[in-house]
Amino acid sequence: MEGVYVVANFTSPFNLAGLLFSVIALYFMYKLCADDKSRLVFKKYVFFSMPYIGMITLVGLFGK
Repeated sequence: MEGVYVVANFTSPFNLAGLLFSVIALYFMYKLCADDKSRLVFKKYVFFSMPYIGMITLVGLFGK
């Protein structure tokens, strides 16, 4: 492994554009939820998918 490029990955304009896109997409999906029950389901989905998203990020950072 050459090194860990965490700072470089979060300062690259392409990576920041992808992060911004994901935040905007999640925001619009949240706004599309009609009632409180569907918003709660969406929040639970995002919460329980965070370990998977974190593992994908770490594998991408350390496996390059």
